[in-house]
Amino acid sequence: VYYYISTDSGSEEVANKIHIPDVVLNTEVLPLDAEAEMSNEPAQPARQNRPAPSAKPAASRKTPSEEKVAKTSEQEAAVQEEAPEKAAPKAKSSAPKSGKEAELRKGNGASSVLRVDSARIDNLLNLVSEAVITKATFNQISSKFLEAQAQLAGIKSSYYDTLRELFESLPLYLERIQKGEPIKKIKSEVIDRFGEMYGMFDPFEAQFKAAVNEFSSTTQNLSRNTSDLQEGVMQIRMVPISQIFNRFPRLVRDVSKDVGKKVNLEIHGEDTELDKSVIEDLLDPLIHCVRNAIDHGVESPEERKAAGKNPEGNVQLRASNEGNMIIIEVEDDGKGIDVESVHRKAVDRGLIHPNKKLSDIEAFNMIFEPGFSTAKEVTNLSGRGVGLDVVKKQIEKLNGNVNVWSEKGLGSRISIKIPLTLAIIQGLLIRVGQEIYAIPITSVVDSHRIHAGDVKMIDNYEVFNVREDVVSLLRLNRLFGISTEENRETQYVVIVGSGEKKMGLMVDSLIGEEDVVIKPLRDKYTNTPGIAGATILGDGTVALIIDVSQLLDLGLRREIENRNRRSGSAQIT
Repeated sequence: VYYYISTDSGSEEVANKIHIPDVVLNTEVLPLDAEAEMSNEPAQPARQNRPAPSAKPAASRKTPSEEKVAKTSEQEAAVQEEAPEKAAPKAKSSAPKSGKEAELRKGNGASSVLRVDSARIDNLLNLVSEAVITKATFNQISSKFLEAQAQLAGIKSSYYDTLRELFESLPLYLERIQKGEPIKKIKSEVIDRFGEMYGMFDPFEAQFKAAVNEFSSTTQNLSRNTSDLQEGVMQIRMVPISQIFNRFPRLVRDVSKDVGKKVNLEIHGEDTELDKSVIEDLLDPLIHCVRNAIDHGVESPEERKAAGKNPEGNVQLRASNEGNMIIIEVEDDGKGIDVESVHRKAVDRGLIHPNKKLSDIEAFNMIFEPGFSTAKEVTNLSGRGVGLDVVKKQIEKLNGNVNVWSEKGLGSRISIKIPLTLAIIQGLLIRVGQEIYAIPITSVVDSHRIHAGDVKMIDNYEVFNVREDVVSLLRLNRLFGISTEENRETQYVVIVGSGEKKMGLMVDSLIGEEDVVIKPLRDKYTNTPGIAGATILGDGTVALIIDVSQLLDLGLRREIENRNRRSGSAQIT
């Protein structure tokens, strides 16, 4: 019996032969097929020219070892028949038997690998070549500035010499005037001497202007080249979203089978690309949304027939680009969201007053509340209190947002909007006291300059009116403990949030928009509430990046605490 073993564990030593009773196992380390590894397919061992084992007589009796080997072969064949499809992730090897073995496997495991088109590498090489040329140009400009500096020193010395000679000649000019020489003539001579002094600066001015113009032009080229280089590097990190979309056909079949429904899956925009770090965190939210669409959205075949629909439900998974954002939509043609059912559940959970009427948008946003579920019974897929709030929190961690559209009897659509990459974002720089913060521009709704009289108090909360809305205010200086003047006549408010969840952040000044590189916080600052990371600005200043979703929750809790404290003080008084 010959066993051909292919391994990707990275181990370097494998025994040539292993002897057990009646059987000889020849083991070899065979190379994995690179393409199979990149496409998550099981690698196929190379064919080996081995002599075929001699056939034994049918009537011969198998030894215990042969029976054991035959049984093992049958089990392996069964596992191969149940192997996942091409789109499914590659099956993991058996679990490590000990912590030491797990650590060894982790150490031997390959680092994350990206498959990159060679054209993108060539583009980067061209951009790097341009950067090298720009560097050489800057060196030349630097030499010209050094020459101009030396020339300026020479002009300065000549200027002082000429000026000293002029002052030394003043007594002679006075003497000539006393002798009756025309003042106009002497004045003309003095002006000519000053003209000669000013003329010394003409060559320097021309040389300096030429150097400045060249510097400005080269800086523009560098800025353009840097932007292209940044985009090129980000393109290398981009992977098609099909890497996770291809896993859903099997998921839909399994889930629809579990709930006794017929569901067809349509996938659009699978070639849309986004950052690999983003795509890794996107799988779980999408799985949750698709399961929710099948379990809660699509009706049973009987219900669909009664409603005049195709017995087979339809779920669409779409991806598209919108600027530097990506839009992912999960849409079903089911029964839609029952606003009345959402209202009853919200009242039962104490989230709203029984007399409060919910608009459609408010009802749609209510399903993102923690533990909210309209399922009537507990199953493997629903009714356990683990709802779409998990999806919302995960998407907000990616600096994205989630919106829901639904129409009764027609279906629902969950729209996820996230940035293409988390490495570089566009941020709004604000100043609070002496500190500078960056707010992701995707979370900024609006900004206003307000006067002190615009701030009102409602039920011990600071608010101000924006058109027809009343927005709660959160003073960042109080939240972060920064000393600043609060009683100024004018201040700035940045409205952040999404949908119905908005809040105004009161800051001292707005600096402007800027592309910022996100740097993670380390050590004890990693889990700082309301802070997503840090960035280094052009002047070397470190600015903290605000996590808007955490900040809203943190600010709301602080405001409630302060409100209760103020209310308690008022009652005591």
